[in-house]
Amino acid sequence: MPNQAPLMMEDENHQKLYYHFTPAAIGSNFIPLIVILSDEKDEVRHFEYKMWNVLTLELHFTKEDVSLQNLIQTLIEEIADAHECEEHI
Repeated sequence: MPNQAPLMMEDENHQKLYYHFTPAAIGSNFIPLIVILSDEKDEVRHFEYKMWNVLTLELHFTKEDVSLQNLIQTLIEEIADAHECEEHI
């Protein structure tokens, strides 16, 4: 997985959010979603654990950015819903 390119999500204002997602090795609605904020350090970017759904966000900003925060929230909600872990974030 270390050579895997990041995924990208973009909103209507062309704000981009780069991320990596590694699903748990087993499927269950009791598997938590762990969200990691990264500044592009490889040791964190490619973190995975077989019992967790891991979402690593690559953040490239220096100030509070409401549109980026909304994009992050949307991504977390989409992944949590798709992997049935809404109650375990």
